[in-house]
Order: sequence, then structure tokens, then C-alpha cells
Amino acid sequence: LGPARLLQVRDTSGRIAPRLYRKATEALLESGADAIACCRWCNQVFDRRHVGLLSCPHAPPQVDFRGRLRCPHAPQKAWQVVKDWIEPLRRECGVAWEPIFWGLWATTRCFRCTECGRHYDGANAA
Repeated sequence: LGPARLLQVRDTSGRIAPRLYRKATEALLESGADAIACCRWCNQVFDRRHVGLLSCPHAPPQVDFRGRLRCPHAPQKAWQVVKDWIEPLRRECGVAWEPIFWGLWATTRCFRCTECGRHYDGANAA
């Protein structure tokens, strides 16, 4: 099920939707779990596929090959999305599968601001 179909699910018993969101989360992870990382500078979860577009507020500045100043996220070496992010959310915080799915989905989406031209991921849109 894709995000649009998940939004249409009406589960009055509250038993089907959690299973659907868990399966959707697993499917999303299968398609790109190795791309999800946690920044060693700011501890923000980000998609490695967008590292060239996103900037980290705490990273040391670097000069890219075009001479522009960049502050890219840098992944923590041993961090794993399921073990270090999803399992603690479920076990320690009791977070349901629906917000976990939407948080992960938003992390994998990158947008560009039409006013300033900067990129941001969906999880940090607010």
C-alpha cells in the first residue's frame, strides 16, 4: 500500500491499520533502509540520497568543488535505522506504527523552498 491508499483506510476496530502501517514501514525500509542515516553533528535522521542538497546546522563548513561553502550531514558509522531509531520508538516510547511510517516517509522526501531555494526534507518541513 502506498501513502495515498493508507490515508483512505478506515479501521473502526483499530486492528487492521496498525498492521498495514507496519507492513508499509517494512516495505519502505526494504526499498531504501541503507540510505537512512543519523547525522553525527546534529543527530538528525536524514536520507543519504539527499546529502548533497541538505545542510546541517552544526556541521563544520566545507568548500565544494565549485568553491561554494557547504555544511553537509555526516552519517554516524554504526547507526542502524531499525535498531537505533524504530525499535527504541516502539519499545521505550510506545509510538504507534502510523507516526513511524509517516516520519520515515517524510525523511525520504526532499523539497526545495521557492522563496530561498534551500532544500529540506519532509520530516523538517515545519
